[in-house]
Amino acid sequence: MKNPQTRQKKTGYDFSKTEKSHPYKISLLLILAASTLLFLCITILYLATLTNVTIPADFKLPHSFSLGIILLLTSSFSLHRLKSAFKNDNYSLMKWLFTFILFSGLSFLMCQFSGWKQLIAIRSDLSFGMLLSFVFLLSGIHFLYTLSGLIYFLVLFLRARSHQEDPVKRLIYFSNKNQLIHLELASDYWFFINLSWVSIFIILLFTIG
Repeated sequence: MKNPQTRQKKTGYDFSKTEKSHPYKISLLLILAASTLLFLCITILYLATLTNVTIPADFKLPHSFSLGIILLLTSSFSLHRLKSAFKNDNYSLMKWLFTFILFSGLSFLMCQFSGWKQLIAIRSDLSFGMLLSFVFLLSGIHFLYTLSGLIYFLVLFLRARSHQEDPVKRLIYFSNKNQLIHLELASDYWFFINLSWVSIFIILLFTIG
């Protein structure tokens, strides 16, 4: 059997890094790759439809979509501090950061609802209405991804809180490397959510916004 060094020389890729990766991280990587492909396919269909559509001169993207970007980016700044707080056994800071991320994420979802209401209220012809359906599809799928991320953060928050009353459980919690891995998975997933929405918004802004 060929060792990783031999394969690295032939392919130029260090397979040993992949082999040492946690199975959860590999699974997340595959999920994010498939999700990226999904968004890409929908975006291509959206751009193809755009060529046959006349966009109303007074049309503007909802301002709540812009506010959503600010909320997501603000919450992402807390992720690095969250992992640092875990490494320093600082639950009080973790509690505040978890709360901030959950609040920012829920506020983002509310902004999405507000944006959808504004888009639904727009009276348009059939072709532009079809184009808007792709906007709903992209933002709707992203909404579900964001919601799943918030649920994951909530589970991690409740798990952390349940280990704080008992000193022994607290010690076990902060000594468990799997807990840090879950925080890293949540951070990577949330970064994907941020990046995907920023990408979607920029495309919408320069095509119909």
